[in-house]
Amino acid sequence: PPTLDLKRTGAGQSRLEVNGPAGRYVVSRSFALPTWSPLTTNLTFTGQVAFEPVLFSPAPVAFFRAHIE
Repeated sequence: PPTLDLKRTGAGQSRLEVNGPAGRYVVSRSFALPTWSPLTTNLTFTGQVAFEPVLFSPAPVAFFRAHIE
C-alpha cells in the first residue's frame, strides 16, 4: 500500500507526498470521518506523487488517504 508523508511548508499550507508502486493514485481528504472528498488523481510511473493542499482551513484537523485505482 502507498505511504503518505505530510509536511508543513508555511502558514496554513502543507506538502503531501505519496510513495508506493507506479499507478494512478486518488488522494482524498476528510475533515469529519468517515466522509471523504477526492482532492486529486495523479498517474505516476515512478510511484511518487507530491502536491500542496490547503490543510488548515476551515478545520484545524484533516485526514488524508491515497489508493491506487
